[in-house]
Amino acid sequence: MDAWTTLNLSLIAGAVLGAAWLAAARALAARRTVPLPLLWAIGASGFVFGFAAILPTALAISRVDLPRTPAALLLAVAWGFVGGLPLFIWGNTPLRIAPAIVLVASSCLPTGTVAVGIGAIGGAMRTEKACYGNLRAVAKAFRGYVAQHHQWPPETRWVDELIGFLPYPKAFRCPADVGHAYHYVRPQPHDPDSTPIIVCRHTFVRRAVVVRKDLRVEEMPLAELEASGR
Repeated sequence: MDAWTTLNLSLIAGAVLGAAWLAAARALAARRTVPLPLLWAIGASGFVFGFAAILPTALAISRVDLPRTPAALLLAVAWGFVGGLPLFIWGNTPLRIAPAIVLVASSCLPTGTVAVGIGAIGGAMRTEKACYGNLRAVAKAFRGYVAQHHQWPPETRWVDELIGFLPYPKAFRCPADVGHAYHYVRPQPHDPDSTPIIVCRHTFVRRAVVVRKDLRVEEMPLAELEASGR
């Protein structure tokens, strides 16, 4: 799932959520008291709707910035609690304030969901930018190595070979996957200068960062990269 699909799903879920809460507020405003079982049902629906609205975005965040996912899910619990709490408090008393609070909740829920979605997109873009900086440093290390050894480093030990030219181990790892080094493919003499030797895909924002054989570092749309056969 990419960033824009996630944001669209969040918008749709927020719209459905807001419509449901508005309908509940209108029905409650027409009644003076509300039975306790109905309160439990509405309170539970507040949690379910809040969770449904945040889940697509939370799952997308987990692929980009895992530490944010628990916070996103906790927001869903808080939203459901805030939406249902007034209905429990005013169980068998005139419901003069509850509809207004429900209206406020119905506007906050979709807004909060979209905010988290935008935050996920921002996190993905920051990751891509950091990746671009890493690969520029790696390309500089490649340049120094090739100038000194007159050949490309082997694929199996390329990080160890370049460490003397770039003594920052973190630069060899994509910020989106810090547990693994970038995948490097050693170029052949007959390969054109535009041949990618490192390709790092950022699917969430539909872009990739590429290091070419001539050691240019470029950002390009994923569609363009896939069209080239990579």
